Amino acid sequence: MRPQPVRVALCGHGTLFEHAFSGKTVDDVALDPCALIVVSKWSSEEMEQREQQFFTHARCLLAGLHPDVRSEADVLDPQSDLYRSAH
Repeated sequence: MRPQPVRVALCGHGTLFEHAFSGKTVDDVALDPCALIVVSKWSSEEMEQREQQFFTHARCLLAGLHPDVRSEADVLDPQSDLYRSAH
């Protein structure tokens, strides 16, 4: 029986990741999986904030971003200096 993908967690090598938007598995290749980290109560004191992590493909995350925001997502753009310096 195939193990269930992780929906929301910190994960190590060999773990299956569930796509936050489609529910399918995100393969561990190239930029994927990407973790989308949501911080609630951002303007509050750090002790009041809450974090949760969701997984997605880089292309799916980029597709969902407004074009003005998408242009700032350097960590997901293989042509950016920020991306290249990490690889």
